[in-house]
Amino acid sequence: MCSLISFSSKTTDEIVVIDLLEKGFDTKLAKRMHEIFTDLGLPDDFAALSKSTLLKRADQHENLTTEMSERIYDMGLILDAAGFAFRGNRLRISRFLGRPNPVLQGKTPLHMAATSKGAQIVVDLLNQAEAGFPV
Repeated sequence: MCSLISFSSKTTDEIVVIDLLEKGFDTKLAKRMHEIFTDLGLPDDFAALSKSTLLKRADQHENLTTEMSERIYDMGLILDAAGFAFRGNRLRISRFLGRPNPVLQGKTPLHMAATSKGAQIVVDLLNQAEAGFPV
């Protein structure tokens, strides 16, 4: 789970993840997510988390809010599922996340990921791709 954002195997327990979300992730995790998005050629203002907001919190040595942490977590789940479905092919991952998808009624997976429910729909779609269904 969330291997792309370097969660350790100790956090696979859902209760531990909930505790981490409530406390708020360290800003280093959000910065890492921004780096991943940049590497993929995707917009780095994903999930309504601007880089300036993250830098401000980092400068003040503040963890992310629970809401911000949940957005990072959801995006980590999506990136993990995309990495699995597309065998780590960055171009395919980037295309899938950034292009309108007919299964999503013409919305991009990144647009859908703006909510937890939308993120779950994207993860489900990626799991279907992993199982061999066209997405």
